[in-house]
Amino acid sequence: MAKRRQATPAPVENQQTLHELQVHKIELEAQNQELQRTQQDLEANAQQIAERNYLLASAARIAHLGTWKWNFHDNSNEWSEEQFHIFGVARTVQPCAEVFYNALHPDDRDTVKQAIAQTLAGIRPYEIECRVVWPSGEIRHVLCQGEVERDPAGKQIAMIGTVLDITERKRMEEALRKSEQEFRTLAEAVPQMIWATRPDGENIYCNQKWVDYTGLTLEEIIGDGWSKPFHPDDQQRARDASQLATQNGSPYSLECRLRRADGAYRWWLIRGVPFRNPSGEIIKWFGTCTDIEDHKHAEEALRESAERLQFVLQGSQLGFWDWNLATNEVKRNDQWANMLGYQLHEIEFSVKQWIDFVHPDDQARALQAVQDHLEGRTPTHRIEYRMRTKDGHYKWIFDQAQVVKRDSNGRALRMSGTHTDIEHLKRAEAERERLEAQNRQLQKAESLGRMAGAIAHHFNNQLQAVMMNLDMATDELPHNAGASQYLAEAMQAARKAAEVSRLMVTYLGLTQVKHELLDLAGVYQRYLPMLRAVIPQHVILKTDLPAPGPSIQANANQLQQVLTNLLTNAWEASGDKPETIRVTVKTVPANDIPTVNRFPIDYQLRDEAYACLEVADAGTGIPESDIEKIFDPFFTTKFTGRGMGLAATLGIVRAHHGAITVESEPGRGSIFRVFIPLAAKAVPPTSDPMGKATTPEMACTVLLVEDELTSRNVVAIALKRMGFTVLTAADGVEAVELFRQHQAIIRCVLCDLTMPRMNGWETLTALRQLAPGLPVILASGYGEDQVMEGHHPEMPQAFLGKPYELKELRQTLARVLAPATD
Repeated sequence: MAKRRQATPAPVENQQTLHELQVHKIELEAQNQELQRTQQDLEANAQQIAERNYLLASAARIAHLGTWKWNFHDNSNEWSEEQFHIFGVARTVQPCAEVFYNALHPDDRDTVKQAIAQTLAGIRPYEIECRVVWPSGEIRHVLCQGEVERDPAGKQIAMIGTVLDITERKRMEEALRKSEQEFRTLAEAVPQMIWATRPDGENIYCNQKWVDYTGLTLEEIIGDGWSKPFHPDDQQRARDASQLATQNGSPYSLECRLRRADGAYRWWLIRGVPFRNPSGEIIKWFGTCTDIEDHKHAEEALRESAERLQFVLQGSQLGFWDWNLATNEVKRNDQWANMLGYQLHEIEFSVKQWIDFVHPDDQARALQAVQDHLEGRTPTHRIEYRMRTKDGHYKWIFDQAQVVKRDSNGRALRMSGTHTDIEHLKRAEAERERLEAQNRQLQKAESLGRMAGAIAHHFNNQLQAVMMNLDMATDELPHNAGASQYLAEAMQAARKAAEVSRLMVTYLGLTQVKHELLDLAGVYQRYLPMLRAVIPQHVILKTDLPAPGPSIQANANQLQQVLTNLLTNAWEASGDKPETIRVTVKTVPANDIPTVNRFPIDYQLRDEAYACLEVADAGTGIPESDIEKIFDPFFTTKFTGRGMGLAATLGIVRAHHGAITVESEPGRGSIFRVFIPLAAKAVPPTSDPMGKATTPEMACTVLLVEDELTSRNVVAIALKRMGFTVLTAADGVEAVELFRQHQAIIRCVLCDLTMPRMNGWETLTALRQLAPGLPVILASGYGEDQVMEGHHPEMPQAFLGKPYELKELRQTLARVLAPATD
């Protein structure tokens, strides 16, 4: 029984425990439900966040906006997807400062670093435009913005920001800038004044021509000031026209007067057109102002000219006629008849009789011209023909007319025109044609001269090889060898051939020489001893050479050639009998210079006095019929093959702006006088100190530049025989390259002038750039004075005229290579 009593309370305790468990279960279930709700809320929030992040990423991608974060605690970088795209960096690359700066344009890196440093220092917010260079090389423009993130204690923990791709905006801004610039350039370039206003009439733009014309400042014109220049009588008309156009919305034009800066008014045509927005509303008016002052004057002048036409025709030199084709009646003014030597009442004839006054050779042409115009084949009737005058002569008439009335079928009813006396014009045209023909002959002679110069140049190049080979052959032979005489005669013939070439070029005026101030008598005084040595023994030379003599601008060598030619002509005219030749130098007034037998024939005296060289002989004289021919090349009365001396003399005198006169009579001798303009000042006294002797260095290397193979070979052989080492080049380009290779050993350059690719002057300049002061000798078949004419950056030490002989070559090299002396 006792055991049963002890077990009695157990169900109560179990029930209590069970109850507590049930309560706990309910609480757990409630907590579980709460957790489920929380889980659902978290999942919903995560979904919203994901959607928001997707939207933000999409918006950033569409807007080309990248985001970034720079964590200071570990120096790490976080970039958005668009950030990688904007910087052109692969998504697999770990973003960092180095990657960021390397993507920037090199010119912008320091600026960006400075901006970030200033932001971290709190100086200014981080906002900067810079350029990004993609791996493809494309340059993109970006706008970088950012700010510093701090912890609650205010410590900087990171920097966050955005990068916006503004490339398209930049392109649009640039396009807008160019468009604006082009518009303003166009607006300033056009001759009109350009303006723009709002619909209420307020001026918002005008070009510089408005400012220049009105004298107002831009500030005074903008707004309502643009109407200030209008004439008071036109201001209201301008406003009314503008308002009406705004109401109608259509372009308008208006003629009015605008005041100029000096206060005067001119007529202008104002045109305006509306500018509308997309909805069609007029938001601006654009327009131009065109100056029509001259047009207004022209209209007025046209009106006045119409009133005066009849008076003008009656008082002018034009012969006026009017033909009524229906009645065949012709009206003419007095001048029409006077032009042919008639009074009007004397020459009343119909149009059919008019053709009888036209020259027979011109009648068919004149009738055809009238018919062509009447039938509409020509817009106007214009023709020149000859008409018979009252005295029976013919004069040239310019007939100009037009049909002024036609019927509905196009048939001519009335034709009016004028006759102009062009006889004097025809004579002037004939004279012009004559002068043109003469000019063509001169041009032809000039062309032949250029050809002769080129031929002489090549001829001299070939003679160079001939004479050099003869020289070397002579040196190779024993002194008394029989062949020496043949070589000497061949050399003499080559020299004469070269002389003929030189004289021909001189006559053609191709030797343009350098002139200097000279004493004419002094030049010949120094030259006479050489002349006396070659004058035949039976000739007696008497001279009158005053000291000082007249001063002239001339070339001494050519003056000596003139005297040589005239003396040669004089002593050959005397034959073998004893003869006296007189040489005189004097000053002659221009009035004393005869016009008869003066050459050149078209020579005109321009100075008051001239220096005169007179050569007189008592020889056979010259027939009058031959005097005009003696200066022609190769004209001679002696024997074939002569006749260049006087021709060359005339060429030299012409080059000195002078003239030659001839006074001669068969059996009584001749007098040749050469006249050269006096110089403005006298020749100063000079002295010729003796130079010190020098010894050249002949055993050295010479660079020979010559495009003619024959000449190059023979001159190279000659140089080697003189003891030189020779390098050869076929043109200037080859010579420069050869000099670069052997610059250390080349002491002198002998260079031809006329060569392909690079001529002598160009070669000289190129060599001097490599070696300033390098001795260079220029050689040419043209004369020295012609070659040296003009300005050249570098000048040679010497010149050799082709063909030259061994002696000349040796002397020239000795002079160029001689050591410098004080």
